[in-house]
Amino acid sequence: MNAPSRRALLSLAAALPAGAALASCDDAGSGGGGEDARSEVTPLEPGPVSQAHGALSPFTAALLPAALEAAGTANLVCSPTSALVALTMAGLGAQGTTRSQMEEVLGAPMDQLAELSTILRTSLAAIPTQERSGEEEDLPDPDSASLASGVWLAEGLDVRRPYLDDLARYLDAGIRTADFAQEEGREAAREAMNAFVSEATEGMIEDLVPEGALTEATVLALVNALHLRGAWHAPLTDAGPVTFHAEGGDVPVPMLAGKASGWYEDTYAQATLLPTADRDLGLVLVRPSAGLPALLQAWTEDPTILTALLVEVVAGADTVALTMPVLDLDSRLSLGDVLAGLGMTDAFGDAADFTGIVGAGGIALSQVLQKATMVVDEKGMEAAAATAALVEVTSAQIDPLTLTLDVPYVALAISTATLAPLVVALVADPAGQG
Repeated sequence: MNAPSRRALLSLAAALPAGAALASCDDAGSGGGGEDARSEVTPLEPGPVSQAHGALSPFTAALLPAALEAAGTANLVCSPTSALVALTMAGLGAQGTTRSQMEEVLGAPMDQLAELSTILRTSLAAIPTQERSGEEEDLPDPDSASLASGVWLAEGLDVRRPYLDDLARYLDAGIRTADFAQEEGREAAREAMNAFVSEATEGMIEDLVPEGALTEATVLALVNALHLRGAWHAPLTDAGPVTFHAEGGDVPVPMLAGKASGWYEDTYAQATLLPTADRDLGLVLVRPSAGLPALLQAWTEDPTILTALLVEVVAGADTVALTMPVLDLDSRLSLGDVLAGLGMTDAFGDAADFTGIVGAGGIALSQVLQKATMVVDEKGMEAAAATAALVEVTSAQIDPLTLTLDVPYVALAISTATLAPLVVALVADPAGQG
């Protein structure tokens, strides 16, 4: 997309109908830390977490193989949850075919996606559900999780009041202004976005928005960040090197061993859950029966298979002897082409209709950037992800169960209440992590 002149941006602003004017705040202008505008609408009370069960499965199942192919790497970590929330922020202002395509790819009508975002945000904010008392000092730290969203809008543009209301209602968010037309203003906005993400992820995600990602054409940036950390219910132990059957050949990798809980088995995979101490979070570990591509294809063709796996493994009580590789993985992804390939085409082109945000045509998604990381060791797990959607002007005792992850596998860090796949790792070669 060719960058428009400053005159084009001013013409766009002049064409807008009256909306919610953004007043400048001393600490907020040009990408500052505070919000410039926020609706007085009270954030929505979330529905029951059971409404979220399976809601993310269609998008997760479609996103994982497409993102893996686009990344061109053996291993991948990404967050369907973060991407869905960021895209829902854009979708709340989408109209017509743009909206219907986004709903088709994301897996539900936009109002349901917005309500899902509320459930995810509030349920993660409720963790930890158990605080430690003085006599529990020897116990691991409580589980922790958060999901935060921020919006940056170009100076001179007025946001539509219903859109501002929706940001507050569903995401408890307002709007910051940024001078995207000037290089200094763009850099200030970029630093503010990255600082927002770094704080929300406790420093695990840095530099989500790289230099050059914001341009004169940028009019809107929708940012989401999530973070989760939990100690295992029982620490894992060092199992030494074990042969991992990678796609490129057998390789010895350091392994951990311990007790997992819950069991699921079908034609495509075996799975178990590594619970955290408070059981508010968990790591679902999936060993494909006929290879990782076949498993991802099965999930894509029938996302209810993934939903059933998550439901059954979290509800199960079987004890499983688990052996798994140490995991320390991060990925930087550009999801624009992936999402367009899944059917979200209008949102990225001249046909985009986001008139529900600023009231005028001529803006479209330009990039959807994501960074994600997952670390699993003998003590626990920590994972984080952030997504930036950038908008530009256009033109009974039985034999013990075992699960040894010695083949390419899937690791899904989840909220046990919502069963949302918060951060997902696809590991084909643990020796090649990084």
